[in-house]
Amino acid sequence: MTVITDNIKNIAQVPSGSSVWFSTDLRTTATGIVESKQHEASPDAQGNISIDLIPGPAKVRFAGSLAGDLRITVPASGPVTLRSLITAALLIPPDSPIELLQTAVELYLQENPIEGGGDLTKAVADQTYVPLTLKPDGITYNGDGTVANSTSGGIKTVYTWNADGTVNTETSQGLRKTWVYTNGLPTSSTVQAV
Repeated sequence: MTVITDNIKNIAQVPSGSSVWFSTDLRTTATGIVESKQHEASPDAQGNISIDLIPGPAKVRFAGSLAGDLRITVPASGPVTLRSLITAALLIPPDSPIELLQTAVELYLQENPIEGGGDLTKAVADQTYVPLTLKPDGITYNGDGTVANSTSGGIKTVYTWNADGTVNTETSQGLRKTWVYTNGLPTSSTVQAV
């Protein structure tokens, strides 16, 4: 584990008291697989943070800031400052003044805008992306309590049942899946157009 410390009051115009989030990338180490995991570093009253992270690739995000994820590499030993990791990630010499680091982060964000953030408006998003239209979900039951059909996201699925209460078929979007059971457990299925 490597200790990362810093005073975050003057990094990326973070609002006072806002946390810094670190995400470790999925990777394998000598001790096994490391899952992708989020770690929160909450600043003290002076804005200082300290957190232990496993060495390797990671992302950092400042809560309450328009800054997106910045990719950093956590070194094998520490302690290190968060500024030095950001500086290394942005290829700025480590002895650079804080103003230069702030400018570099701002320029990076201009060149790599945050999806869904910044100046993105609903009108622009609707022209750029598929508009989100929520559709009601629902379930209809047979007289015996089994599900006759379900609708999720506007897609309807119709079910038939075996006498023992297991699903026989699921039909949706022009396809029918028929389940095969061995000793009451599903072992395979076949799909065909209807």
